[in-house]
Amino acid sequence: MNSNQYNLNFITLYQIKNAENSKRVQREKRKRYSSLLVYVGQAIEKPEDHKTKIQTREFYKNFSLRNNALTIRISAYSKTRLENHMLLCIS
Repeated sequence: MNSNQYNLNFITLYQIKNAENSKRVQREKRKRYSSLLVYVGQAIEKPEDHKTKIQTREFYKNFSLRNNALTIRISAYSKTRLENHMLLCIS
């Protein structure tokens, strides 16, 4: 698999936030869900800057580029927003 091919999976923000908030699974899931690789509609290939912050839609916050990967940190959202929005995750 070259650097331009990714295995794409859909994960709902609601499921991610539930995993973040569950005290029972918080430790086990913390690293997995603390930052997700996501595609936000722009092809970003070989960024020159090691870490670049990007601000886009209002419900996406704290994006960064590191090691040619776009990451997002999940923050607080309303249930309606969580249920209505999907993230396209790159694994």
